[in-house]
Amino acid sequence: MIPSDQLNIAEAKSIAALYGIDLVTVSAAGGGFSGACVHRAEDSSGSAFAMRRTPHSDVMPAERYCEMVALLREMSSRGCSLIPLPLRHQQSSHTILQSTRQPAFVNLDTSQTRIQANDGVWQMEPWMLGEPAQGPPTPGQIKSALEALSLFHNTAAECTQARSDARSIAPWFHVSEGYAPGISRRLSIVTELGDGLLTSFIKSVAAETDPEFRDCAKRVCAALEFWLPWLRKQLTEVARSSYRLQPVVRDLWRPHVLFTAECVTGIIDLNAMATDHVGLDVTRLFRSWFGADIDRIRETLISFRSQRLLDASEWRLLQAYDASTALLSPVTWLRRRFIHAAADCTSPEVLLRLAELTSVAERFEPL
Repeated sequence: MIPSDQLNIAEAKSIAALYGIDLVTVSAAGGGFSGACVHRAEDSSGSAFAMRRTPHSDVMPAERYCEMVALLREMSSRGCSLIPLPLRHQQSSHTILQSTRQPAFVNLDTSQTRIQANDGVWQMEPWMLGEPAQGPPTPGQIKSALEALSLFHNTAAECTQARSDARSIAPWFHVSEGYAPGISRRLSIVTELGDGLLTSFIKSVAAETDPEFRDCAKRVCAALEFWLPWLRKQLTEVARSSYRLQPVVRDLWRPHVLFTAECVTGIIDLNAMATDHVGLDVTRLFRSWFGADIDRIRETLISFRSQRLLDASEWRLLQAYDASTALLSPVTWLRRRFIHAAADCTSPEVLLRLAELTSVAERFEPL
């Protein structure tokens, strides 16, 4: 994430100009742990935009991204107004702009929505109104969120099916019956942990110099030692079955659902979209809202099941997704610290996030 005091205002204004926007103000608004950052920009008329900068090493491949943008535009045209549509810039494909006063700006792909500048890739979209829930959401917010997710999922499925009927199925976005990709990924993590990675983590904990990270890592490893055999069994069982698959958000958690009072007014940060089961979205979101409060999660899932009928096999899938979300989420940070020696793992923001994930893992109860 680029700190606000290090933001290159001149570069941001030059990039906004490529989208036909006369940028007046720009300020840091947030960012992700991957290095992506978001800035809130306003033009001379007072309209607000989100300027997203992603490290070039982390951008979505062009084919997948262009397919996602086309799907989002179709969804918007069918009434799904909760999603921000990437703006088109005014340069033709593969145009390179350069002058003595600004760096080269490269159009990244045929969607004409992404601009590469230096080591980052920029895109712009309308600023969505609202804020994430502060603490656990209210019953009214939960109701609105379930309705918004239903609209998103149903529209995504309908649009994808219509697009697939007109041409061959795209590799990233399709409606089909098949194995759940997220379960396969999580089962591979569990297998890796059982084959020696967890033992390596336990050994590394003793040598960890940061006391907060060491404490969290020790507690995570203890939870994994206890639950890993059970989790492997759960994931293995559901990995053998086929499910209804469709485009989903995939990386849906608390900051990505915006509320104005009780109503959802935005679902943002859609750059991880792919095909999976809708249960991946709801279990991830509910855990980020309620942590280890299993009673609230069960209660909210009852509401979800009243909107979307699930057979016994799909319910087991949701249980496996919930369990693996709770137990495996901290593994990313242990891997980055102990395997890749990432220094940012001891930043205050990461330690706060890791402490939250650690608490959920060690207090985990199955649905």
